[in-house]
Amino acid sequence: MCAWLARRMGVHQQYCMGCGRIGGGAASQDFIACITPGCRGIYCRECYQLLSNVCSICMAPLAYQGDVDEEM
Repeated sequence: MCAWLARRMGVHQQYCMGCGRIGGGAASQDFIACITPGCRGIYCRECYQLLSNVCSICMAPLAYQGDVDEEM
């Protein structure tokens, strides 16, 4: 019932498709969304690096090379 009400009111929660980490507020900056139109893939920075910039849902690049500063 609560999930239905939340969806109806437009409330949603971001979470990483790789590890399930929940994001929101300031933490939402740490998420990278797939650039493919219609794909709902979103990943935390750690999973983004582990997946080598490939969306596990549509298998397209998550971002253009150079869009995200990768730490080595």
